[in-house]
Amino acid sequence: MSSGHGSEIIKKKLISYDYKIRASAGCDSSPCLFQPFFQLVLHYEEGDSQILDFTPEQLEKFVIGLKKPGNSNEQ
Repeated sequence: MSSGHGSEIIKKKLISYDYKIRASAGCDSSPCLFQPFFQLVLHYEEGDSQILDFTPEQLEKFVIGLKKPGNSNEQ
């Protein structure tokens, strides 16, 4: 667990995003074993981008977290 010492919070302005639903499997797996995942690509100012991959379960938890009171920027 990190103590936070030496940590730096970097704030970037999000300008757009893209998303895809994909499937993954090991090289030796049959197509029936493909696992879906959601890929979110965040595009920031100055050309920076970040790719986030979520399983369906992780995506559900992420979205629920966004909907919780106090997690909105709306005033």
